[in-house]
Order: sequence, then structure tokens, then C-alpha cells
Amino acid sequence: MDLLELVIFDMDGLMFDTEKILLEAWVKTGEDSGYPITKEIILETIGRNVVDTELIYKRHFGNNFPYKELYEKTHICVDNIIEKKGVPIKEGLLELLKHLDKKGFKKAVATSNSRDKVKKLLSNTNIIDRFDYVLCGDEISRGKPEPEIFLTVCEKLGVHPNNALVIEDSEMGLLAAYKAGIQCILVPDVKLPSKENESLAYAKLKSLIEVMEII
Repeated sequence: MDLLELVIFDMDGLMFDTEKILLEAWVKTGEDSGYPITKEIILETIGRNVVDTELIYKRHFGNNFPYKELYEKTHICVDNIIEKKGVPIKEGLLELLKHLDKKGFKKAVATSNSRDKVKKLLSNTNIIDRFDYVLCGDEISRGKPEPEIFLTVCEKLGVHPNNALVIEDSEMGLLAAYKAGIQCILVPDVKLPSKENESLAYAKLKSLIEVMEII
């Protein structure tokens, strides 16, 4: 990684321990609304943007599934949990950001989440100004596993994909990085990738602390 200029972070499940909260909230919303939303269904949506997530739920429950209504209820539940307990920052995130600052690398966030949710989480943790660029799932046409989000970040920051690195927790993010021609460090969260796709990663690590040993 001698030519590394840019490190691109996913957000949910990588920087913040929010995927577990989302799992809990979707299950509860499903129960309250009469839909048997299981952990397995929710895991299919990990790393996907809002549009793709809606398609997944409608594939399971039909076109009349009130996705937008349940999405809002779910995220109100998530917001309430975070308001009470705070944003759960992943181990090693702050240390890694400081490490990258010392190295002089550019830093970006490329997440499938929406702009309003991303801004709230990054602002509440006082790290929004630590990144040179933030790109969200509702600002691109094709979400992960397509490479658009990562290629757009590289273009906006004037960095060739060969000189970038993606850090991801999801299989969809790993595939998007691979298609973009960008090396990817995988730090899995609630869903492990298949063995076949895991082999696409530059490295698979247990925490962001370990990332500092590579960069």
C-alpha cells in the first residue's frame, strides 16, 4: 500500500455498532405490524441502499408491503435507542482516524444509508469534520454491490482507484469495492461473507484496531 492516498469507510456496522440495533428494531416493527420479519430477511438488506432494501422486503411480503411506513417506524425506534444510550462507536475507530491523519491520507465515508441519517450520526459523534467527503446511498443511482459509490468518491477526491482502500463490514460493500478495482479490508459485523467472496478481500480482520497494523 505504498501508493495509498485515500481510505474509504462504510458506516453502519463498521464505524458504529448500529446494525444490531437495526435488527432489533425491524423485528419489533414487524411484530407490531403483523409481518414475520426475521433476522435472516434483515441480513439480506445489510449493505444495501433504501431502494434495494424495499425490493427485498416486497419480494418476501408482496408488493403491498408498506415499506416506507415501516421504515419510518423502525428508524424512530432506532433513534429512540440511540438517544437513550448514545451512538455506539466501534472499537478502534477514533484511534484509526487519528492514525490516518498522521499519515496524511484523505478519508471519506461511502454508506448505503440516507443523508439525513448519516449527518445525524456523524454529527452526534463529533467526527463529521474528520472526513474529506461523504457520499450516501440516496445520492447515487446504483447501490452496493455495484461500484458506483466508491468510484464516485475517488472521482470527487481526485484519487485513482488503485490508490484507494475501502474498509467494509458487509459482503455487498466488499463486492462493490472489488468491482471498482479498489482493495478492501473486511471487518465483518452481523453477517459473515461467503468463503468465495471473502477471498476477494485484501484482508479480513477482527476490529479497526488491527487495520492500523496494515496501513
